[in-house]
Amino acid sequence: MKKQLIIFFIILTKVIYASFPVLDKTTEPEPGSSGYFMLLAVIIGVSVFRSFQYKKIYGTFYKPWSAYTGIEKILAYIGFGIIGLLIIVLFIALINPDALLIT
Repeated sequence: MKKQLIIFFIILTKVIYASFPVLDKTTEPEPGSSGYFMLLAVIIGVSVFRSFQYKKIYGTFYKPWSAYTGIEKILAYIGFGIIGLLIIVLFIALINPDALLIT
């Protein structure tokens, strides 16, 4: 069975490459050329700084829920909702990548 799967995938890949010939070469940006990694480093740095600040103030590495004011709690709920929606969209994209394409 394992040999049959290997042969099937070899045939499948050869058919795919034969079916879609390369007409022109597209240029992709380098993954490290953008400032996303620098932004990620800044976010991580600020998060570590804030966690040590919370440790000094509250005695824990996070801000306790009781220390939040009313507007901060509302903003936290909105943030949790946005993160939840992004996770759902990510799962949809992983299960069916074509579902999010706009044609």
